[in-house]
Amino acid sequence: MKKSSKEASSSCSAKGEVSNSFFNTSFLYVLSACIASFIFGYQVSVLNTIKNFIVIEFQWCKGEDRLDCDENTIRSSFLLASVFIGAVFGSGFSGYLVQFGRRFSLLVIYVFFVFVSILTSITHHFDTILFARLFSGFGIGLITVSVPMYISEMTHKDKKGAYGVLHQLFITFGIFIAVLLGLAMGEGPDGKSTKPLSEFEKIWWRLMFFFPTLISLLGIFLLVIFFKEETPYFLFEKGKIEESKKILMKIYGTNDVEEPMKAIKEAIEQNESAKNNSLSLLRAMKIPSYRYVILLGCILSGFQQFTGINVLVANSNELYKGFLGKDLITILSVIMTAVNFLMTFPAIYIVEKLGRKTLLLGGCIGVICAYLPTAIANELYKDSYSCCKLSFFS
Repeated sequence: MKKSSKEASSSCSAKGEVSNSFFNTSFLYVLSACIASFIFGYQVSVLNTIKNFIVIEFQWCKGEDRLDCDENTIRSSFLLASVFIGAVFGSGFSGYLVQFGRRFSLLVIYVFFVFVSILTSITHHFDTILFARLFSGFGIGLITVSVPMYISEMTHKDKKGAYGVLHQLFITFGIFIAVLLGLAMGEGPDGKSTKPLSEFEKIWWRLMFFFPTLISLLGIFLLVIFFKEETPYFLFEKGKIEESKKILMKIYGTNDVEEPMKAIKEAIEQNESAKNNSLSLLRAMKIPSYRYVILLGCILSGFQQFTGINVLVANSNELYKGFLGKDLITILSVIMTAVNFLMTFPAIYIVEKLGRKTLLLGGCIGVICAYLPTAIANELYKDSYSCCKLSFFS
């Protein structure tokens, strides 16, 4: 029995509402990818609250103070830096991995973190934990490219900005959870005490390293059971036009996907044209229009790191112990990471309403407002406790 024109119109309207809704089919696909974003944030921050327990259990310091020694400083620095070093190589390799499929790359990432997290949790030697942390960083590098690409290709064209923010949201959520779980360890070990770690403390820091294994298994389960499709762009690129069309129909909530199909075709043609006329970085830097874009992108990425946010999320406990009681250190780290997480939510709305540039400028102004008073106070009142508190609130 055929539908009347009114019923058909109503049906199309309903489908249009689905596609315009934030919590639609695309949202579910994006969530399956953002599990990797959570792992990213968690792995960066997990050492923050448990490092001193590792130092004592592995007995890196042989003197009266079990935490204050050159050996601890050197090894802890290597452990913290190894994640970021690994990420450099991982991000470089990710361009090769995504050629086999965006969903495939996510599966590789999840399987990778299952084994890396298990290795980190069972280690009894510094060399092994350093090796595992390097590989954790390599996995993080894969995530930095694979997840945003998957999100971009699996979402409605009008929701790419908002869904893209979810990647950052889940990174900050992972950071927050890593520090929050550290609260279970209490105020941390006393370096001057000879009291051994409790059985709970010995087990808990290993469980915190093991936790990403469970999250990764969840990601594998979702991709294998529920989200089996590759992205429309990748399928179209491989000549699987009908499969690409079916996924677009699910994403847009309508049978009329000629416009997004055309957009994908044009994007692929432009990509092929760019490959045929590719420029080396050195040659591109000689062309003013390319040079401006390349330098701007590098400067923005670099300045994001110069804010010092990675130092805070990875080592805030160590920074705060200089002016806070050890019973407050982890609590304040939780507060800091909670604010970091919660302040990402407004960006989901703002990015589509005001645009990327406005959001970027607002963030820059916020950083200036936070750091300028701190810099002035540090110069005028170097030994002041109030200055330390101001640094924390900044």
